[in-house]
Order: sequence, then C-alpha cells, then structure tokens
Amino acid sequence: MTVALEVGADHPTMLDVSPPDLGSVARETEVVKETPLGIKDGDPPPLAAEQVDEGRAVCDAVYRAGKETALVREARARGVRAVTGKRMLLYQCVLAQRLRTGREPNAKAMEAAIT
Repeated sequence: MTVALEVGADHPTMLDVSPPDLGSVARETEVVKETPLGIKDGDPPPLAAEQVDEGRAVCDAVYRAGKETALVREARARGVRAVTGKRMLLYQCVLAQRLRTGREPNAKAMEAAIT
C-alpha cells in the first residue's frame, strides 16, 4: 500500500510501506494518504501517532462533511500542517462540471456548498 511520497531534488519517489512504517522516511517528507481509511468513524489510523510529527506535512484525500479524519486531527493536534480532502473534492467537481457543460463553474459557490 503506497502511503507516502518523498520529494527529492530530481523527482518524487513513491514509498511502499506495509504495514505503515515511516521510520526510514526523512522528517521533511509530506505524507499523502489516499486510502479510504477515515471515511467511517472507528476506522483504524493509517499511521501510528508518533509517525505524525514535526517536520512533516499531511494530506488526507478523504473528505468528510463537517468532520476531519483521525489522521488530520492527530496531525493538527501535534502542530503538523494538514490538508483535508475538501479541496480535492472541490476541484474534481469543478473539472467535472467544466467537462460536462463546457462552461466555467463558480468554484466559490461550489466551495460554499460543501462547507
């Protein structure tokens, strides 16, 4: 299960970690979680709490209306920069409407609708 992307000087390197073990990953690495874990309450965390630490940034692609995933909550509680799946959902919708209608959608109105 690929759960991390290490950005190097030349190109990104996908890190395959199963079970999750980020011990060998540089502390400056962004963690991008793109599994469905976190959609439901009670889902197990994709990473151990101590793996969400300073120097990392976390992006969880899961969107939960009015809620944050456990990973995002843990990251924010530890002072780690965290991004939710809301922006990804928003711009998937913007692109879909653009492709289907040929018109430029109102992204601000769409964002307000999912907030």
